[in-house]
Amino acid sequence: MTRTEEWRRVATAFHRIAHHVAKGNLPADFEAGDLARLPDRVPLSGAEQGVLNFLLHIWDHTEHPFDLTETQRWDEDHLAAFGGWVTDPEEPCRYF
Repeated sequence: MTRTEEWRRVATAFHRIAHHVAKGNLPADFEAGDLARLPDRVPLSGAEQGVLNFLLHIWDHTEHPFDLTETQRWDEDHLAAFGGWVTDPEEPCRYF
């Protein structure tokens, strides 16, 4: 699995990202640039924007800052996806 595919696997664990793929707002093979442009194409909630910020941050933390307080607006499913990233048995808290 490529680095992009591994990142995409983390990203689609967040249900709103999977929703945007299912609705055609994001291509199935989306990359970080597609995610960065998503707010230009569809309105996002504050929680969704926080998820995007997080995913872009773990893709390139030098270009995309992330404030952990953004997770306060996330629902339980998004928090579970975040927890999965934190506790991944192979590489916890992986940056891509």
